[in-house]
Amino acid sequence: MDGAELTALLAATRCTFEADLCIWSDSFSSVQMAEFTQQHGHAPTSAENYDLWLQFLDALKMREGRRSLFRWVPSHVHPSLAEDSYEA
Repeated sequence: MDGAELTALLAATRCTFEADLCIWSDSFSSVQMAEFTQQHGHAPTSAENYDLWLQFLDALKMREGRRSLFRWVPSHVHPSLAEDSYEA
């Protein structure tokens, strides 16, 4: 997993603790790991960039009581193949 993708995910998660949040990313592996970490309350110790995942987990804990959603959106898809107007 690219550290830049995770750094962006971490920064977006830290951006607010006072509102619900939905982060869209074209990094499928980042979204999967974010959802896993949120659901299980820990990051696998074998995860690449484990130290950043621990920071992400801390950011999630600071958001307790607020919704944090992580959604994958495909990149480089022709607009005619988009499933909705947001993807287009």
